[in-house]
Amino acid sequence: MNTRMQRAFLCFLTGFFLFAATGMLHAAAIPSGKTIAVVIFETTRDLYNPGKGIGAAESIVKRELLAGGYPVVNEAQLEKIKRSKAAALALQGNAEAIMRLGKSYNVKILLRGQASMHEPRLNEFQLYTATANISVQAYSTANGKYIFSDTVMAKEVGYTADEAREKALAAAAQIMAQNIIRGEGSAGGVGPDSGPVGPAGAITLVVTGISSFSQANEILAAVQHTSRVSEARMMAYEGGTATIELKSQDSPKTFAGLLSRTGLQIRIQGISANTVSAEAY
Repeated sequence: MNTRMQRAFLCFLTGFFLFAATGMLHAAAIPSGKTIAVVIFETTRDLYNPGKGIGAAESIVKRELLAGGYPVVNEAQLEKIKRSKAAALALQGNAEAIMRLGKSYNVKILLRGQASMHEPRLNEFQLYTATANISVQAYSTANGKYIFSDTVMAKEVGYTADEAREKALAAAAQIMAQNIIRGEGSAGGVGPDSGPVGPAGAITLVVTGISSFSQANEILAAVQHTSRVSEARMMAYEGGTATIELKSQDSPKTFAGLLSRTGLQIRIQGISANTVSAEAY
């Protein structure tokens, strides 16, 4: 993808997310069983190593989608798509180009995104902390309509700058892939008629002391299966702390009590307004 195309794509993303932040957009779940073309650009603010990790986010998202049962365009076909004239316009959100791309390459969903990484910082423990952000949008090639949007962030610690950066990017990509599979984008709901989690019944669960991303996923799964919880998604995983947004028919206090009885290895630390704080052990 040439520099001019990437610059146009980045400009579109900036305007898109300013609009999406108003809460006026509502996305539906991405349907399974339909071939997806995944294109995720990566940039870094690390002036000393600007090319590190290029392609990692795209690879991780595709791997997780495949594991989740989604057909994903293979590398050879994807390279043809990226070189096509239709792709240049499609990646700028042109509806006609998106539909043309679908017919030409038998793609049902175009999922495009941007992964960005900040330069890792050395903390007081002489470890490096890195932050990665990933934003994606998905379009149906049947009609060129927008169907999904999400932005996630992950922060990780490593003994070296490279290790911290790679861990943060991997964690963000895994969170994004799970949200795509569950249809839980930040600008949309979990089904065609669902809207975003609103103030009524909205609870934020913040869990500290998590030892791994796998444990964070276990906590998310437990929340999703807690009685009277209708929606739950992981919004961030930041070096041992997971933030989960959920929608429950119960109050935060009742939800906390139900969660503590699931057998999950966490201790409820406190409840403030609609936020439940807990610690993993």
